[in-house]
Formats: sequence, C-alpha cells, structure tokens
Amino acid sequence: MIDKSDQADPGADDTDGQRWGQRTFSPEVVERAHEEIRRQEAERRRRLFGDRQPFAVPEDIIDFEPEAGVPVDYALNTAAATDATGGRMSHERCYELSIAAARQQGFLTRAQLARLGVDDGELDRLREAGLLTELDHGVYQHAASSVALKYGYSYAAWLALAPDRFRWERPQTATDDAVLSHESAAGLLGLGALAVPRTIFTAPAELPAPRATIIHVERLAAADVTVVEGIPVTTPFRTILDLMRGGTDHDDFGRALQEAVRRDLVDLQEVYDAMLPLAPAHSFPTAGPDFVAYFLPDLDPSGLTPRNLRAYAELTAADSVAEAQSRVAVLLAELRYPTGAQHPADDGLSRQIAAEIVGRLCR
Repeated sequence: MIDKSDQADPGADDTDGQRWGQRTFSPEVVERAHEEIRRQEAERRRRLFGDRQPFAVPEDIIDFEPEAGVPVDYALNTAAATDATGGRMSHERCYELSIAAARQQGFLTRAQLARLGVDDGELDRLREAGLLTELDHGVYQHAASSVALKYGYSYAAWLALAPDRFRWERPQTATDDAVLSHESAAGLLGLGALAVPRTIFTAPAELPAPRATIIHVERLAAADVTVVEGIPVTTPFRTILDLMRGGTDHDDFGRALQEAVRRDLVDLQEVYDAMLPLAPAHSFPTAGPDFVAYFLPDLDPSGLTPRNLRAYAELTAADSVAEAQSRVAVLLAELRYPTGAQHPADDGLSRQIAAEIVGRLCR
C-alpha cells in the first residue's frame, strides 16, 4: 500500500522556485557577499601581478581592448580549454590567461603561467588543444595571437630573458632593458640575409643567457633603440655599425648596408662618417669612391631618395659637386641678392642643390 503522504507535491518545486526568486537578503549578507567577491578579485590579481603595480585590470571584460588584435574572450569561448574530465577551465583562469597574453603580444612563459595558477597538467592540455604553442624553450604563443613568426621568435626570446616577470614588470624604458641587436636586429629589420644561429641582445647589465642566446653588455643611447612589433631593437643605423664592429663578413655587411640605403632606413653620409674611425681595425677603404665600390657595387642611384642621392654624389663625385656648387652659388646670389652679396647660409644650400644635380646626372 502506498502512503500518499510521502508523495511529493507536483507543484512544490515550482512553488519553491517562486519563493526563491522572491527572496531578499539583509544588508549584512549582501555586504559579506561583496566582500568575498572583492577578496577573490584581490587574490586573482595577487596571483597574476605579485606585489608589483601592473596596468589596471579592467573590471568589465567587454570594455577591454587587447593589444595586437588578441581577443581576450577567446579562451572564454573556446571549447578547447578543458580539464581532465572534459569540463571547461574556470572563467577566472581563462580571463587571467587571456588578459596576460593580450598584454604581451599573445605570448606567455611557463613561469608566468605558473603565476596564473596553470599547473603542468593544465599546460599540457592547453598545448594539446592547440590553445598554446611552444615557440621557444618555455615560451608559448596564444592561438589568438596575430604576431607573425618572423617577430614571434624574437619576442619569445626577449621574454625568455626574464621568464618570471611580465612585460609590464620589466623596465619601461627600452634602454634599461635588453634590446635585440647585431645580426638578430638585422634579421628583424630585413637588412640582408645574415645567418643568425643565436639570438643576440645588448643589455645595460649582465643577464643570465638562455640557450642559443648571446648578450652584449652596453648601455645604449635612446637614439639607438626603436620598437618593432613590441620588440625593443637597435635602429638600422646602430645595427649597421654593430655589424661592422662585430666582425661581420664584408660581403654580408655590404648587402645589409645596401638594403638599408635603398629603403632609406639610414643616411649614407652619416653611416660613412661614423664608419671612418672603424676602418683601421676592420680593413676597408675610406676614400668615398672606393668605399662605395667596395661595399655598394650594385647600388642603383636611380632608386635613391634625395638625401641618399646627394650622399652618393658626394662620395663618388666630390669634385663634380664642388664645381657645380660654385655655379649654383652664383645663381643663388643673382636670384636672392641683386647687389651681388652672398649670405653664409647659402653655402649649405648651394652644396645640397649641386649634390642633387650631380646625383641625378649619375642615374
């Protein structure tokens, strides 16, 4: 015999649901809930940033605009980030991983992932799912990163120099941190086709060098450093000089210099002037025509910008430029000073005009 008193009321669940939906809480309960939310957020930030002061973490993920086109909600919306039972990683973990990756061009180191609370097992599953790809030893690229491999390998090597620190925890002035240089800088800048078996940096102080990495110790001037795809790198001018100082084969150096001049990344006259003191130690000709013939035998002056066309003329045909200058100076005096007087500033202007005229005739 069935005891009907023990049977559940078919409408009981609905009634309980309505009562739960109409529930109210005391201000004390609400405040405790808010305090717990604040505590959890503080703990997440502590795991992510330690005791240092990072960029502010946005309160609303929708309002966050990531760097380098990395969508911060990628990990939140992907079904790939699963745990061993097939369940998703927590939104908090995915949120932190995506935020940190977005602020580093889409890259994270193993040590940084550990600070985010990602253990080795989770890391393996993220790799198997294709969400993270190891680009350098212990450095991973997020699947949503849009950085090309040409830049990605260099950025990964830069992160590997201080793997336990996030980018925003490292010196914010490029000259206070390691800078990609020498052959590695030439490769990143597209200067020549130099063999680069190791990644080369210049840093203001000694650093532990990861595998396949060379670090030169020297404090660079601000004018010697630029940033390409988030990577601090020596400027084309400084890179060219470092290649010569570093003993690069002269044929390889010439190809790098020619590419820099052709693309107007350097001023040929400034490079020539800066290289003259290096000639005794590195055995190359210093006379203008011989310098150009030695390093730039295939340079086509017809494709040069005005400043490098003038430099080309000054180096290869200085006598012709001097002769043309004397005529240009007379013409300027007649046009600007009918009395025949000449202003001292006209010397520089007449020289530039003469050099460009001779350069154009060389085309």
